[in-house]
Amino acid sequence: MKRKAQLISEKVNLPDFLNNLSGCTSVTLQELDASSSKFTGSLSDNIKKFSSLEYLSISHNQLNGSIREKVRQLPKLETLDVSSNSLSGAISKSIGTSNIVKVNLSNNSLKGVPSEAYMSNLSSVEQIDLSSCMLGPSFPKWIQKLKSLNYLDIANTNISDTIPVEFWTLWPSQLTHLNLSSNNITGEVTYLSSNFNPNVISRIDLSSNNFYGSIPYVPSTLEWLDLSRNKLSGGIFFLCEVVDGQLSFLDLSDNSLTGQIPDCLWNFCWNLVNGY
Repeated sequence: MKRKAQLISEKVNLPDFLNNLSGCTSVTLQELDASSSKFTGSLSDNIKKFSSLEYLSISHNQLNGSIREKVRQLPKLETLDVSSNSLSGAISKSIGTSNIVKVNLSNNSLKGVPSEAYMSNLSSVEQIDLSSCMLGPSFPKWIQKLKSLNYLDIANTNISDTIPVEFWTLWPSQLTHLNLSSNNITGEVTYLSSNFNPNVISRIDLSSNNFYGSIPYVPSTLEWLDLSRNKLSGGIFFLCEVVDGQLSFLDLSDNSLTGQIPDCLWNFCWNLVNGY
């Protein structure tokens, strides 16, 4: 049975708390959930004592400083969530171990671009959320090294670049969530359907960028699609692929779309009115 700690506390200094977890707890604890626990201070090197940790969440606290190298050295860590704090420093030294599966560093002041050599070692990572970190200005090419990735959120990360063609054409078809919104990304979007798992409901948000050209084919399993505030043009016949599916949110506003409204959309409107 996994040893798990979930915390609801008054304002407490995190290094002091880690120091107080002593004895066998430090080597047997597998899950530590300290989210929304009013912790202050930094994530100190004392975390290295918890060598059995598989899950670590300290999100939505008041932590500062950098993410220590000792976090990367936790041998069994699979999930790391330090989102919504005031952490700073380099992203390249804070992703996790080679066994990491889920990483959430969002809503911090972390910056820098992880090297391709380093990121290619994270072959097992499935979910990455770096939203509202300072990742740009270049598009992170290391993404293409992560062949198991199914969830990617790099919204509002100061990217001002084009996306390599290989991002759309060579990636395995297993994405379920893609958020590139609120950047300054330009270029054409090719066939999105080739990047997404055809058997799983998916979400795409490319809003508030500078994408141009016609809208490509999209996955038939789309639940959420936001392409607003771009420079897209052409018609919207691609929507005929999703009107009979799971689509519940659609925003194409503030583009330069033209042409007729396809007949298939009447079926989409009927489904919305009737609650399907």
